[in-house]
Amino acid sequence: MDERQQTEEDRARAALREKYAATLRRLWVEPDDCPICGSNVWNTGELIQAPLRNVASVSPLAAALMSQPAAQAYVYIPVTCVICGYSMFFHTGVLDVRDEETVKAVPPVRDPE
Repeated sequence: MDERQQTEEDRARAALREKYAATLRRLWVEPDDCPICGSNVWNTGELIQAPLRNVASVSPLAAALMSQPAAQAYVYIPVTCVICGYSMFFHTGVLDVRDEETVKAVPPVRDPE
């Protein structure tokens, strides 16, 4: 992989991370204090992929050895407190839907039981 291609990938990753960070800033209702240390200094990390697999029909060894070219995965963006390391993960699929809403839902949204 050449240096220019790596730089383009880095820029694309950074742009995607900033897109999700902007969505989170819009959705996050104050206060944004960490439940562990009380800080409000958060950092977004690199996107994380959690591969999907049918664990009911595949042994753990077989699943570990499988390599599917079109494997599916959940993608999350981690948000970490820079003081104590408390972390939470937001599903990017949900953030994409919230970003594309014509009429923006304003948190907190409550389930009418």
